[in-house]
Amino acid sequence: MSEDSPEGPPPAEGSPAPPSPDEQGPAEPAQGAALGAVLRLRLRILRRRYGSPFEAVLLLVVSLLASWLLGKAATKIPTELLSAALSAACLATLGVAIRAGWFLLYRSKELVLLLTQGVERRTLVAARLIELSLGATLLLIPLLAGVRGFHVATVGTEADPFLWLAGLLLGPALAATGLLAACALASLSSGPRRALTVLGVCSLFVLVGVSPGGLQALLLGPLAPGPVLLGLAAGEGRILAPLLIATLALAFSSLALAFRGHEARRDRAAPRTGDRVGSPWLARALRRLLPAPLGALAARDLTLVLRGAAPRAWLILFGLPFALALVPAFAADETIQPWQMRFAVLLLIGIMASASGFLFGVDLPLTRRGCMILERTQPLRGWQVHASRWGCAASYALLLTLGAAIIVARVPRPELALQAGHVLTSGVPLALLVTHHAITFGMRGEAEANPAEASGYPFTGGVVVLGFAFMLAFHWAAAVLYVMVWSGFTRRALVIWERSEVADQPEAAA
Repeated sequence: MSEDSPEGPPPAEGSPAPPSPDEQGPAEPAQGAALGAVLRLRLRILRRRYGSPFEAVLLLVVSLLASWLLGKAATKIPTELLSAALSAACLATLGVAIRAGWFLLYRSKELVLLLTQGVERRTLVAARLIELSLGATLLLIPLLAGVRGFHVATVGTEADPFLWLAGLLLGPALAATGLLAACALASLSSGPRRALTVLGVCSLFVLVGVSPGGLQALLLGPLAPGPVLLGLAAGEGRILAPLLIATLALAFSSLALAFRGHEARRDRAAPRTGDRVGSPWLARALRRLLPAPLGALAARDLTLVLRGAAPRAWLILFGLPFALALVPAFAADETIQPWQMRFAVLLLIGIMASASGFLFGVDLPLTRRGCMILERTQPLRGWQVHASRWGCAASYALLLTLGAAIIVARVPRPELALQAGHVLTSGVPLALLVTHHAITFGMRGEAEANPAEASGYPFTGGVVVLGFAFMLAFHWAAAVLYVMVWSGFTRRALVIWERSEVADQPEAAA
């Protein structure tokens, strides 16, 4: 062997073989620095991707809304039913943690970069545990806020700080459980994993339809998450000790087990086909309903949402329907006049349409701006891109408008219920023009490769929502003013989108 060979001398006969990377002993002090470097890199990426003021405001609004909704529901819905709903929400959060653990350990794109740069697998698992713990804790904040609102409405006192302290323990516990479950699933091949998934779904149906006692024990038993959280809000601090022990045990178990055999499990967890879309039915339906290339563009955007490429999309799409609960709250005010009810509901419709337009017109293009050059170099006209995005945003906004009109029609007060027709005839043009403005504004910012300008839409769109909600509350024909005033803005935005130069990737992502 030459002197320049990186390999050392072969081990003597009978001497033990050196340990493999997955079986090495305790981490050396240098690995602590590696863990810090990986965490700084990941947190910087996450802060740039999800750390804008929009996410903070959205988390605050969702938490306040959850606290208010559960406080109102506590006065009309039985306590056991709400406790079961809280338990189901906690189990759903656990499912999200398992899915995230699977992705972070075995499917994330940066795994190739991290592992080939000398990052130990034990360090990788520790970084994933901390990262997932932070995400799970933030995800639990709206749930804990709902428990707080439930406790305040039923007991009349502020929730005990034990509730928020438990959230700091539940986040790491969920993260560690997600990593351990992902590790166990990755130990199986694709066939047994599918069989296990089918078995889990069948077991859920059995609990729901055949064994109500088992379902009740799962959701309302002494160890069910809902009753435990309500007990913590009431000041039962003795629950924290076993929770702390369980969290530490799960964390150490994940650190000790998830890195062993990581490479083999990552190979088994890798997709075997190049088709990651998973929704060809959607693409076929849209291509039949819409002319080319509108159907293909709309199918692309919706497929990205279904695949989870834009996490905020799930929060917006599934969170907006809960805002319709404000409509009965408006009607509960005995002093509200019919025209005030109409204006309040139209304002709510405008806000929801603004969020839908922001998702498809601003957020999704910003999410995929790294590959925007592929779209900008295709033989596409600006109106085609605009129409495909507007179709997605407006369709969802119109569904929410229909839901708001139906709720208004079911209001107990007859004079307010009669406003359902006015809400529908004025809400439809409001939803269309608000989403149109959001799409147009987003295309202008996208063409100029200026994410900061596009992200400023909520401030500009708020003026459109407030102004037209007030005018349409009197008559739906006021929507004609939008066509007269903003038609030039739309034409200029389409021309800018078509004629602007395609920025290179470093400048586009700056």
